Amino acid sequence: MVNKKKRKNSGQPAKPTLMGKEGDGERFILEKRLGAGGICQVYEATDLRRMEYGDAAPKIALKCLLPEFVDNPHARLALVQEFLTLRHITAPGVVRVFDLHATSGGPCFSMELLSGHTAREWLHHHNNGSGKTGIKKAAQLLDSLSYMHRLGIVHGDIKPANIFLAQGDRTVLFDFNIARVNAPPGNASTALAQGLRRKLKLSAQSMLYASPERLQGSGLSAADDIFALSCTVYEFISGQHPFNRQPANQYAGMQPGRPPNMKWTHWYWLKRGLSFTAALRPSAVSMQKAFAADKGFMRLFYIFGHALDKILRRWSRVKTPKPNRRK
Repeated sequence: MVNKKKRKNSGQPAKPTLMGKEGDGERFILEKRLGAGGICQVYEATDLRRMEYGDAAPKIALKCLLPEFVDNPHARLALVQEFLTLRHITAPGVVRVFDLHATSGGPCFSMELLSGHTAREWLHHHNNGSGKTGIKKAAQLLDSLSYMHRLGIVHGDIKPANIFLAQGDRTVLFDFNIARVNAPPGNASTALAQGLRRKLKLSAQSMLYASPERLQGSGLSAADDIFALSCTVYEFISGQHPFNRQPANQYAGMQPGRPPNMKWTHWYWLKRGLSFTAALRPSAVSMQKAFAADKGFMRLFYIFGHALDKILRRWSRVKTPKPNRRK
């Protein structure tokens, strides 16, 4: 999926390898392996069909199953479901997929080949964080997240290693292996696919960025994405993990303090995103508006609106009469 700079490729083939079925005309030449996860691996590849028709950019990224999972029906379905999830996302901050393919190595899908590096790789060389640049990147990520949440898609594993800082000032989310899609009522095929996917023992999301309720075994929700992204943004801006590189439910210290290179109008939202109570975390839309605002008075306006909304919600709960259950 990604063309990462200065990456050591222990899995890189000694020679380019052809991949395809006889009917597919051995369409892809695998150039080098870019990375591997729980059940899948990603290669930089040349698409011979694109080359045949004169495409000036025949290089793509190809995500396929690890050899030990090629014959696992649940793994195959999980990969297909990831493609189907990404196919419906057209945000510039989410990796773009092209097509689903049947090859001799099982199902795989092609996607854009990005040039740059992950946020994790960037943090490895920038211990003091990114400061103002991180605010801009946070706004881009929150814009993508709010778009996904409106579609009913929860990423489920947001962390620096799954965020790509691509050339052209793009901040791109990838690796939707454990993403959850809220199936519309009556959509039996989607519900069945999600059910089969849960039977596969996929790698759990990173414990260092998972919400407390997720670490206790609860199902994925939009609030989990907010917590994970808030952890990631905190680290990207300050260079430090908010919980001292410990899982949130094991952290014995107090809530993290405001990083010195972050304005309090941004910290207002990030602190709430890091709340251990899911109901107190703001939505991605609210956070995106605040992080994208250029003027300080606009950020104050969003804070005032958020605080007023909380007061009105509490007031409405107090004033709402309880139903009379007497007969």
